[in-house]
Amino acid sequence: MIAHARAVVQGVARKDYEGEARAIFDHVKGTVRYVHDPAGLETLVDPRWLLWVVGAEDCDGMAALTAALGLALGMGAAFTTVATRCEVDPRTGQQSCPWAHVYATLGIPRGDKVEWIAADTAEGDHLGWEPPAHAVRRKRTWIVANP
Repeated sequence: MIAHARAVVQGVARKDYEGEARAIFDHVKGTVRYVHDPAGLETLVDPRWLLWVVGAEDCDGMAALTAALGLALGMGAAFTTVATRCEVDPRTGQQSCPWAHVYATLGIPRGDKVEWIAADTAEGDHLGWEPPAHAVRRKRTWIVANP
């Protein structure tokens, strides 16, 4: 994975960390075909298997590959989950907002700070795109590693 990540950013200027994140985003977006999971089944694929064998996955596989490539280059990596709808259980009256989507968030150095940039390779059309606030009912970012 490290060698592959380095090849992905080969043409990016030295220490252009945002450029590296953009190269990773473009690579995953251009290499992996988005497909839905089979009905009633949640599949999880090892990022290496996705990259070199399968080539198609849903948002969680694309997020895992994006994060793995970022980690291989020393970036921070996180997963951001969003719920886009909420339901009320008619028996209990309890509201739940199930997670509906996940995407990678990459942490890059900005001086002595870390900037976290959304890298939604399943839904977004550019690095930094996030689901619109009006469509998000609940959101949480789960940091895997800081840079």
